[in-house]
Amino acid sequence: MLVTCILSLGVYINRRKHRTKLHDENRLSFLINRYPFLLEVVYLLLTYWIYELSRLVALALPAIREGSLVDTARKNALSLINLEQLLGMYHEPYLQHFFLQHPTLLGIVNRVYSYIHIPGTCTFFVWFFKTQEFKDYAPVRRALSVGNWIAFFVFTFWPCMPPRFLTDFGFIDTVHVNGNASVWTTNSLTNQYAAMPSLHFGYSFFIGFNIVRFGAIKTKNPWYLRIFYFLFGLFYPSLLLVAIVATGNHFYLDAVVGGILILLALLCNRFILVFYPIQVRLFRLLKIREPHEEGETETKEQLLPLHNVELEPHSSSA
Repeated sequence: MLVTCILSLGVYINRRKHRTKLHDENRLSFLINRYPFLLEVVYLLLTYWIYELSRLVALALPAIREGSLVDTARKNALSLINLEQLLGMYHEPYLQHFFLQHPTLLGIVNRVYSYIHIPGTCTFFVWFFKTQEFKDYAPVRRALSVGNWIAFFVFTFWPCMPPRFLTDFGFIDTVHVNGNASVWTTNSLTNQYAAMPSLHFGYSFFIGFNIVRFGAIKTKNPWYLRIFYFLFGLFYPSLLLVAIVATGNHFYLDAVVGGILILLALLCNRFILVFYPIQVRLFRLLKIREPHEEGETETKEQLLPLHNVELEPHSSSA
């Protein structure tokens, strides 16, 4: 319900003034050009459901591993503990113990883990679409999709048990034991052995990175807004990092890999443009006018989720 409200608000606040009359084009084309964020809602939903289905596929491929999924996931989790001990960063039990001693704080991080990840990501994209040019927006949204695909291969071929299942190491599943689970942590597509990498942290790190980048650095915002965006860009991923570790859902190394993965996805985001011709053909089939900004030509950046592809001899990419 919350996500629906956020995305609906995003569609409304990113609406445009009428540039054509309804009778000049079909209703679907008119709607998309009047509310261009509708396309972003479609692509965000596709990204989410492809990710969820990929987790289910990972569970259905036990033949690629030696031994059972549970045994393999536990073995990999223990290898992470050994590596963290070697690096001197195995402090997860101490952080969780601290929050167990403070029930109020524990309740906060439980809810942060369960309820902030997806709504927070949707809110960021609503804000980012509203405040940034599409040439800056599109690579960020594409990177999210590419990051999900990379993560799929990691947790498919290297399943990892989250700390909350390692009760013999003193970890506790604080989210589910205290009744703070959400639909995103309990749905039937959830892969319980996809702790590596942490996309909770990967998403939040990427959001914070872009808030600092475009809200505090590459911006003409006044100084007080720059300070606000800079501090919030640091606070948000820090909050999610504490939440994923304190609740026993991830190791610190899960977060490190999640952050590296999403930056790698940003560098490789143009890979997804191979699917752009499919969208163009679909638009032509449905007779949908591409939602250009007023005054734009084919040589300029287009308001499409996939762009910069030469499809006609006279068109050029920006």
